[in-house]
Amino acid sequence: MWSDKFCVMVVDEHALSREAICLLLSRALPRARVFELSPGCSELNLKPCSGSLLLFGVRPPFLRSINLLAKLRLRFPQSPIVLLAEDMNSRVLQMARARGATGLFHTSGNADDLLAVMRHTFSGKHCFPPVPPGEAPPVDFRFTPRQIEVLDLLCQGKSNKEIGAALNLSGNTVRTHIAAIFAILGARNRTEAVVSSRHLI
Repeated sequence: MWSDKFCVMVVDEHALSREAICLLLSRALPRARVFELSPGCSELNLKPCSGSLLLFGVRPPFLRSINLLAKLRLRFPQSPIVLLAEDMNSRVLQMARARGATGLFHTSGNADDLLAVMRHTFSGKHCFPPVPPGEAPPVDFRFTPRQIEVLDLLCQGKSNKEIGAALNLSGNTVRTHIAAIFAILGARNRTEAVVSSRHLI
């Protein structure tokens, strides 16, 4: 049941967006505890509040955002996580859902729309937009968090050796991850993998 006696954590790399959303929520839900957090900050290690909900700003490069989403889900396993995004294609959205997102709010909406999505997910339901008419159902992209990190570096043009050094992985492990990524993307080489994942980064 919806109540304003809960904790909201606003996670976004853009300070102005965080501040604006926190101000909006503080006015709309005066009895709620609202926290403003930057991705990767030590405060993300705080103990989950009872009755908490996370608002997570998803921004390019999407692979990094999806990777952070997976970490947030592990840290806050019982909390609804609503994505805040200007736009997400169906493949990125499916990856987000596979990583534990429970709702999506397009930032073109207004305050009432945001509160409605929050109420819906807080009640234990998922809240995602329908697939647009004529668009094929998204492919099942289920990269592991580590594969996302490897793919991100691969798309930056890093060699296997550089990827291994950045992620503290052996050469064999890097090759195994890259082979799995190729299989998921249907790519035969690095160039095809980068082209196939261009919409994700």
